[in-house]
Amino acid sequence: MVMEKGDKRHIAAATICTLCLLCLACKLKGPVMYYGVGGVQRYLQDNGVGLVDVGVAVVFYEMLGFLAMLSFWITCFMVQPLQNGFLRPLMLLLPMAREAMGSSFDKFEAAYEAVFARVQQKFQRVAGWLRVDPVRFTTSYAEGAVCRGVLKPLLVPLKLYCAYLMVLG
Repeated sequence: MVMEKGDKRHIAAATICTLCLLCLACKLKGPVMYYGVGGVQRYLQDNGVGLVDVGVAVVFYEMLGFLAMLSFWITCFMVQPLQNGFLRPLMLLLPMAREAMGSSFDKFEAAYEAVFARVQQKFQRVAGWLRVDPVRFTTSYAEGAVCRGVLKPLLVPLKLYCAYLMVLG
């Protein structure tokens, strides 16, 4: 089953909402029925947070995500972790993955090449406008995406906390 990009975002949003509701359920200070219908709004009002503040927090959270993407992209463009050996431990895993996965690895590699070509084609115009090498530009985006993916367990709570501080401050 192949998931589209929008489906993954819906699943991620549903997961985040579920985790937030679980946190809310753990912090209940009264009977569960009090927080029933309209419970989230009532909980927010009890804690001095308006619904407008939630919208501001979501916008700020998304802005932080965009800034993180750009900062990782620029950092990877400058540092070039693939060429300078920062990702060498990951490169050592490729032969083992090829052995373990067999022919599936070749299909994965072909799919990767197809995606890379399509992404490079999309970034070609922007790279020309910025007067940079399109291959390096595309590769740095992929390296930044890998770094963000590895650091996601730290980045998501940090972004949530920063959005929370933004609402309170």
